[in-house]
Amino acid sequence: MAFGTPTSYAASGAGRAWQGCATDGTTVWLISDRTAQSAPYGLQNNIDVFAASDGTLQSTQSAVYTGVDGSSRLMNFVDGTYYNGKLWITATNWHSKGTNSEDACAVIEIDPDGWTSTRHNLTSQATASGSIESIARRGSEWWLCWSDSNKVFRYSDSWTLIGSYTLPQGATPQGASSVKWFQGLQWMGDILFANLHGANTVGDGYYAPGLEVYKWSGGGFVWLRTLTPPTYGSGQGFCARGNVFWFADRVEADLVKVEYERHSTSGAWDSAAARWHQRISRDRTPVLITKASARTAIETLDTTGSDGASLSTAALDHALTALYEG
Repeated sequence: MAFGTPTSYAASGAGRAWQGCATDGTTVWLISDRTAQSAPYGLQNNIDVFAASDGTLQSTQSAVYTGVDGSSRLMNFVDGTYYNGKLWITATNWHSKGTNSEDACAVIEIDPDGWTSTRHNLTSQATASGSIESIARRGSEWWLCWSDSNKVFRYSDSWTLIGSYTLPQGATPQGASSVKWFQGLQWMGDILFANLHGANTVGDGYYAPGLEVYKWSGGGFVWLRTLTPPTYGSGQGFCARGNVFWFADRVEADLVKVEYERHSTSGAWDSAAARWHQRISRDRTPVLITKASARTAIETLDTTGSDGASLSTAALDHALTALYEG
């Protein structure tokens, strides 16, 4: 599994790709809270609207949300997701306070047809330090993350905190080793993608650290692998639909589109995937090709099959990754 060649689409102006994006597969909304690419800049909640088919910039929405905290300071946008016909965008007073600290955060529910909004307030410091960052939907639940934390936080549909979970980081092959928090979240079945915070400018001198891939066990997460982000600046929010990923490239003020290959022809992961497929075919013939039966077959394989080959726990995890991305 690896990303292919990316295509970049320019935002409508400097600072317009500062935070994240969301997509329904037809439209991509590029989310920002900046009026300029570098300091000094003003805070303004803006959204560029792109066609997913060819990256055409369809419209530019400025000052989409102007809601404030208890001291009349702007609640600035961060990352978002698309669910049930609406955009759901995290917002914080982290920057508007002028002290890089947060004591108010919310999720803003926005109808892209008319740009009306509903605010869902959250308790921030009671659950995590840092500023609220990203949001993802899984089933009937919301999942959120904050900066300065390697955890994800699980909420009910009505924003009641269910629990928090540490995301173990297996590798950050690029970037600064001090970066340990997440800017973007995306669920695909039992697989969670979480993007580590990357560079703000070219002068930061390090590539986007990595898009971490995890398997949800029902009570925690197992790290599977780290994907190299498609561009230097793709270390912020992102979104995906099928095998197409979109990244907010903060450095270049671009929306980046890239496809990933589930099955290539070389590498350890592909070898493991081929081996588990051969094992199922050889040991369990015929096999009903459905996700439920395939998962059962994978999880009940012995460590050594009739072909005499050993299949490691890591290989089984990679097999499940392939299953849930399929």
